[in-house]
Amino acid sequence: MKQIDISQMKYIKQDKTVMFTCIRCNQSKTAKKYAECIIDGETHRICNGCYGNLLSMTKETEGITDSTPMETMKVSAIKVPVSDLTDEEIEYICRRITPKEIRAYFQKNPKQFAKIRPGFRAETLLDEDTITLIYKNTSNHFISSYLEKWLKQWLLEIRDFRIGREKDGVSPEQSLLEALPKSVFSDNVDLYFKVLNEQFSSEYIALVKTALTLASETPVAEETQETVSSAFEDISAEKEKI
Repeated sequence: MKQIDISQMKYIKQDKTVMFTCIRCNQSKTAKKYAECIIDGETHRICNGCYGNLLSMTKETEGITDSTPMETMKVSAIKVPVSDLTDEEIEYICRRITPKEIRAYFQKNPKQFAKIRPGFRAETLLDEDTITLIYKNTSNHFISSYLEKWLKQWLLEIRDFRIGREKDGVSPEQSLLEALPKSVFSDNVDLYFKVLNEQFSSEYIALVKTALTLASETPVAEETQETVSSAFEDISAEKEKI
C-alpha cells in the first residue's frame, strides 16, 4: 500500500464519472468524486473510500471527533477480538491483505519474524505457509497487532462511506447495505459483524444478509424492490430490539 501524504492531496468533484485505479487500494473505480496526489512526479487518483479513511486517521491523530450519530463512534472504541477468530476467518483476512503484503511486513521486521519462524527468510515463504504462520501465531502481539491494524482500517472505510451516504440523506440501514458489497467483507458478512464487536442478534444479521442478496439481483424487478424496502423496514425494527 502506498504511503500518501494527505496534506498534498487535492479533492476532485466531476460532473461525469471517471474510471481509474485507486493508487492506495489498487481497485478499479468509477466515480465522480476522488482525490489526486503526486507521487514521484506522477499524478495518481485515490478513491473516495480511501480518501475518507486517510482523513479519519488524521482526525484520530489530532483527537478530532465528529458530531452526527454515526460519526460519534470514536475510532478508539473499535475493538477487534483477533483471538476469537477461527482459522478460516484468519485465512479469509490474510487473503484480503494478500500473502505478498504480509511477507513485506515480515521483511520490514526481521527480528520479530525470526522469533516466530527462526532460520527462514520471509521472502522464501509460499503463500500457504505465510497464511499458516499467521493463524498459528495470533496470540503473538507482532501478528495480532498487524491483523488488528488492517481490520480497523477496513471498519473505518465502511464507517466513512456510511457517513458520506447518510449525509446524502439515505437511511443508516441503506448505507450499511451499500457499504458491505463494496468492502472486503462482501463475501463474509458474518465476519464483519463479528469483528465489529457489538451486540447484534442472529435475526438482525440474517435480515441484513437477505437484503444484500435481494439488492444484488440484476435486473431488479419491481417486486424485488418492494421486498428490499420491506427488508429495510425489518432491519430497522429488529435493530431497535438489540
